[in-house]
Amino acid sequence: MKNMTSSPSKINILEEMQEKHQKEEVSALFEEPKPAKKEIKKEEKIYPTHYELTDALFWIEDILGRGLINFCLVGDIADQIRKYNDPTLVADKIEIEILRKRFTRSGRNMISSWIPNAKDDTLNELKIDYKNVPIHIKIIDKDPGYLQNTNTVFYYVTEFRVPNPYEVYQNARNNNN
Repeated sequence: MKNMTSSPSKINILEEMQEKHQKEEVSALFEEPKPAKKEIKKEEKIYPTHYELTDALFWIEDILGRGLINFCLVGDIADQIRKYNDPTLVADKIEIEILRKRFTRSGRNMISSWIPNAKDDTLNELKIDYKNVPIHIKIIDKDPGYLQNTNTVFYYVTEFRVPNPYEVYQNARNNNN
């Protein structure tokens, strides 16, 4: 059977360990705290609701329609209304592309009361906020191969033009991102 009493050397080792531990605790009290690691926060995209997107989409369709400007709906919303019947829209913005030859002076003058900077004929892009929904309109000089003969998609009460052929548009979009 083993001897249950501790030898003097084991007691000394335990005492030394306790003293060392106490010294570490005391020194920790007087040390300056280490700075915390900075958290890297990713900016999360803020998505408007389906109703806000739909309202903004119909607003811009009305404005461009009054100016007799043919436009093409692109981006996430075009993809959703092209693929699904009566979708719930999920996107961070509305994206539209217009050929420059279709963005006529008379059309720009007509819509200038709603979009003041539309009068500028050197624009390549218009950015508008309608009730906190960003609307990005790109004005393109040369047809990239999908804007000349667009497809028509019915959504709620009106028709929207989407790129045709859609695969060419998707390749161009993926190469630009």
